[in-house]
Amino acid sequence: MSIQSPPSLSVVSPAQLPEHLRQCVQSGGLRHRIGCVAEVLHGFWGQRFVTSMVLVTALGWVSAGWPL
Repeated sequence: MSIQSPPSLSVVSPAQLPEHLRQCVQSGGLRHRIGCVAEVLHGFWGQRFVTSMVLVTALGWVSAGWPL
């Protein structure tokens, strides 16, 4: 299975419409949805990575009974 380029965002002529719609339908599969979820999670956690690591470390220290 080869990866196809995404459909163009330019204006589609009526003659190209069936091919454009076929590409849009194919890009809506499970792999596409998994990729979208991964992008959203990466965007969310990427901006909060350092803060998340500090909180996890602090919670680990507190749960182990060590004073901060």
